[in-house]
Amino acid sequence: MNWKDYPDFIPSESGVYLTSIERPYKNTTFTFNYIAYFDSISRKWKKYNPFIDDSISDEEIIDRIIAWSELATFLGTFGK
Repeated sequence: MNWKDYPDFIPSESGVYLTSIERPYKNTTFTFNYIAYFDSISRKWKKYNPFIDDSISDEEIIDRIIAWSELATFLGTFGK
């Protein structure tokens, strides 16, 4: 996976990306991966749920995004 540091590198197109997000948790920092939508016009990251149609939220991600990567695609069939 090819991670790009954020905000040093910003996606040039709007779309869904895998992000690495850092947020405070108790007396430490919690880092996790999250699928998010990037709006290239507003340059804002938004919450996204791939299980819901038209799920690009107006809710901006306010936690610190430290890196992002394009999503890998899978073409194939399970269970064969």
